[in-house]
Amino acid sequence: MLLPKQTAFVNPQDGCCARALWFALLIVYVVYVILATLAMREEASVAEALDLHEEKITLPNPSIDVCELLAFEQSLNYSILGRVHVKVQCGWFWSNGNESHNEALVPAVDDYIEEEAFHCWRFRSTIEVPPGAVVTYYNFWIGVEEPVHPKLYRWNENYISGLVFRPSLSANATNFYAMKEERMMRLLLPTHRVPGFRNVVISARPSLAKWSDSLGGRRGAPCEDTFYFGDLQLIPEMLQREALFNESESEEAHSSFTRSRGLNVTKAGKAPVRYTLKFDMPVPTELVSVSRFTNDLVLCLLKWLSKLASATAIFKLVGVLFPVIERRSYQFAVRCPWLGLGNLPEQAPLLAKETTALP
Repeated sequence: MLLPKQTAFVNPQDGCCARALWFALLIVYVVYVILATLAMREEASVAEALDLHEEKITLPNPSIDVCELLAFEQSLNYSILGRVHVKVQCGWFWSNGNESHNEALVPAVDDYIEEEAFHCWRFRSTIEVPPGAVVTYYNFWIGVEEPVHPKLYRWNENYISGLVFRPSLSANATNFYAMKEERMMRLLLPTHRVPGFRNVVISARPSLAKWSDSLGGRRGAPCEDTFYFGDLQLIPEMLQREALFNESESEEAHSSFTRSRGLNVTKAGKAPVRYTLKFDMPVPTELVSVSRFTNDLVLCLLKWLSKLASATAIFKLVGVLFPVIERRSYQFAVRCPWLGLGNLPEQAPLLAKETTALP
């Protein structure tokens, strides 16, 4: 309903009251439009619809994140990350049934801070699997140059503490969704005093998260599309009997990465590094669990428009309180003489006529 005209009312007081009511309803309607728009924007910024299915997709090379508590690093003015070495092993089957494998020293490729709590280095597998081969496993071996800071030793210097680990399939080390899905685990590394190595089995479902909206964009996506390990579990096992030793091929590359970070580390001489922590990552299938999040912006817009249209019904209150008495003539529904509202007394128009008739 449009703004009522003052001349459409028999009683001028009714016209003023109706117009004041209309402006009050207009303010209420504008406030409602603002609140509905904010709610629509919030709804449009979250992709809720979920489609789960499996696809045969070539997986990217996995990574292992090695982290330390940032507060502990700052209190000691010492970082153990500069003493961490990583090797990766990968095995695969050929189409003719033959099995092959390869191993390589892995340099750190990312250095990042997570939630202002952990300082992490990411080590990504660099082994290239031949086309047509089916990967069966990845093994990540972790070794630490000794000696380390005395406060990091545990159990009569049989174990080294202070490190947290997380396997990952994400290409971006700081991807929000992958960091939320892939859990971290604190583990102790056996030192040179303990023979053998510690094995940790990785149980996970290779997954892919994708976002889109109904207009062909990605509105509502919290981050870029990413691979990740779903239902990730790390299962530590008992000590095994043997350990791997490095040669010294990666020493210069590892040292240059450490120097570029300005870490406070002390070289441990030419002694070989014992790889005493193994992450066993079987790859049982090539099927990837795909989670597709869709944001229906068209539906959000239609809901918003329907809310605005339905809210215009509040203006009918003016028509209810000021009904039509003649064509294009309105008055207040109830006579309130103390407020000057409603129909005029019958003698009022007669007196007006007599007054105009007097010379």
